[in-house]
Amino acid sequence: MSEPTIRSWVEDDFGMALHAVTAITEGADATAQTWRGTADDGERYAIKLSRGATAGLSAQAHLARHNVHGVPAPLLTRSGSIWSIRSGKRLSVIPWIEGRPGSEMTTEHWCAFGRLLARVHSSHVPEQLGASLRAVSFTPHSLLDELADVRSALARPVTDSLVTPLAAIWATHAGDIAYLASISEMLGARLQDRAAPAVLCHTDAHAGNIVWNEHGVYLLDWDDAELTPPERDLMFIDHGGVLASAPVTEEQQASFYRGYWADRDDRDRGESGADSGTDSGADRERMLYFHCVRALTDVRELAAVVLDEHTWDRPQRVKALEHTRDSWGPSGHASRVLAMARQRSGTAAWS
Repeated sequence: MSEPTIRSWVEDDFGMALHAVTAITEGADATAQTWRGTADDGERYAIKLSRGATAGLSAQAHLARHNVHGVPAPLLTRSGSIWSIRSGKRLSVIPWIEGRPGSEMTTEHWCAFGRLLARVHSSHVPEQLGASLRAVSFTPHSLLDELADVRSALARPVTDSLVTPLAAIWATHAGDIAYLASISEMLGARLQDRAAPAVLCHTDAHAGNIVWNEHGVYLLDWDDAELTPPERDLMFIDHGGVLASAPVTEEQQASFYRGYWADRDDRDRGESGADSGTDSGADRERMLYFHCVRALTDVRELAAVVLDEHTWDRPQRVKALEHTRDSWGPSGHASRVLAMARQRSGTAAWS
C-alpha cells in the first residue's frame, strides 16, 4: 500500500493530516502492515492495516477507557468507531509510544509490568466483548495439521538456498517436534475437562511488545487478545519466557510477581496457589501446555516465512531462518520447553 494512500485514508477516516508516513518492516505477520505516521503537530502514531478478528482492538479500547495505564487508546474515526474498513481490511490508529524496549527494563519496570498485567487479568469483561474474544479449547489439532503441512513442503525437492538449511533443521529436530506435539495433545486432553479461570489475556506479552519511558510501562499490539486462563500470559515470564535474545531472569521474574500480586488480596493469591508475592501460583500443566503450543507455533510460523518467497523478501526470510536456529539453541524457547516437558514426564505427575 502506498504511503500517499495511507495518508489520504487516515485524513478521510480519522480527520488527521499526516505529513510523513514510514513503513515498519519488522515482524513476521503476513496479515498486517504497519506504518509510523507523523501529524502536522509533530505527534506520531502507529497505523495498522490488518485483516482478521477485531476483538483484540476492542479489548484494548475497553482497557484504555477504564484507565488501565499502559494500554494506549485507539483513536476514533470521524464516525466514532475505533477502526475503519479499507480494501476489505481494518485500518486503526494508535498513539506511537516513544521509549526504551522491554528487553532493557530494570527490576522496577518489571514490577510495574506485573502490576499492569494484573490489572488486565482482573479487569471486568462485558458480556458482548467476552462473546467476541477467542476462548481456549485445549485442542491443538489445527496446529498439528499445519506442522504436517510444513513437513510435507520440506520433503519436496528444493534448490532454494534458505529452504535447504531449514529442511536440515527440521530433520534434526523431527523427533523433538513430534514429542512436543504429543505432549500438547496429551495435556490438551487432560485440561479440557478441568475447570479453569477465564480472564482477559494479551497472549503475546513478551519484551518485544513492551515499551517503557518516564511515564511508565506500555504493552502494545493487542490484536490476539483472548479470554483464557492467566497462564496464557504468565508463560512469557515463566522459565525464561519465549525470546532467545532476551530471556527473563529469575530476578526479573521475581520482580514481575511482586508487582503482579501487589494489589491483589489474600483470597486471590490463595485461590491461585501462590504462597508468596514472588510466586506465580500457576497451574503447571496449563503453563506447560501453553509453552508447548507457543514453541510449536513459532517454529511453524517461521518455517512458513522461509518457505514463502512470494510474500516475504529475502532479508525477512533470512531472519526467520536465523530465528529458527535460535529456537533450538541453548537459550531457545523450543529447547527449553523440550527440557521442561522431559523433566515433567520423568515424574509421576502425568499419572
